[in-house]
Amino acid sequence: MGKNVLDLYVSVNGNDGNNGSVQSPFATLNGAKEAIRKLDKTMYSGIFVNVKAGEYRIDGIELTGEDSGTETCPITYKGEDGTVLSGGVTFSSDDFSAATGSAVQYFAEDAKANIVEIDIKQFGFTKEDIAAMYTDKDGKLVQQLNGVIPTLYADGKLATVARYPNDSYAVIDSGKINSPNGFRDARDLVDTTTLIIADEFVEFINSLHDVTRTFMKGRFGLLWAPDNSRVLSVDGKTMTVPFAGGYDPVDGMFFYIENAPEMLDAPGEYYVDDDAILYYYKNEGFETSSFSIPKSANIFTVNGAEYLTIKNFTLESTKGSIVYVEADHFTLSGCDVRASGSDIILKGDYITVENNYFHNFLFGVITIE
Repeated sequence: MGKNVLDLYVSVNGNDGNNGSVQSPFATLNGAKEAIRKLDKTMYSGIFVNVKAGEYRIDGIELTGEDSGTETCPITYKGEDGTVLSGGVTFSSDDFSAATGSAVQYFAEDAKANIVEIDIKQFGFTKEDIAAMYTDKDGKLVQQLNGVIPTLYADGKLATVARYPNDSYAVIDSGKINSPNGFRDARDLVDTTTLIIADEFVEFINSLHDVTRTFMKGRFGLLWAPDNSRVLSVDGKTMTVPFAGGYDPVDGMFFYIENAPEMLDAPGEYYVDDDAILYYYKNEGFETSSFSIPKSANIFTVNGAEYLTIKNFTLESTKGSIVYVEADHFTLSGCDVRASGSDIILKGDYITVENNYFHNFLFGVITIE
């Protein structure tokens, strides 16, 4: 007699105390995982975890050797169409209200009517989290905004931190690296870079109420070498930032500056103030948009689980890799993978990645080792 395939089910209306049948589904993928650990896999020719359509908030699923399938009994986690596994908190346009927070005083008058706000403390963010965007636990200045600001996705696409200029760049007239000790060293702001900015950008940048809480991105020396620096000071045309990039500034190179309420003046931009209030400049289609802010590091961490397939999910909104794999015989198939803080990491043999759609990653897409 041939072996049977075992089908287990997960539903947003399920319960992890259930048996996982179609009539009595689990509530979480972790519930299904724990049930599979208790099974004798020699009894089956395959195990399918069928996840019913819906949105599932995932704090991270780790699959170890204990969760492996076998060559004769592979394990497949499969979503129905419309199944979303999210590592972030999600909300809609209805959750925003008219902007009344402390940052409103800095908004351009013609922008105020288009700006709405949401208190992200309700999602577990704190004022201390926002303070950490600017100084670390030892009181040292944070030198780059990436990785510390709450990242906002709108309809799965990365939203823009309020910036100036909106669609172009400010220009560097000249600049130099200051190395008082003779060594170019970014640590503890020992060395700095001084930039002389072109006249047409000086007035706005000097008008910011606190330029030391802004950050700049661009190309100071070489087109292929990105620079990402905290702004330490601005005095007229002279802007000083931490030593960055390792290359001397070149006349005519460019940058933009971000993270000030005065810059919140274009559709799709956002800004987070010290009270953990997120302000958003409404764009076309705002009323039907969905939003997410990543909280989990990963969705799937596959650490030694072999003969495993993840199939037909929307995987979204993580701080790190949505999928991190150190295992053999792994397949990722038919997934919409988006809004990821960094690239998917794949380490192992006999790994298959097929028919997926990867988009809106903050850094990289796939790293294969």
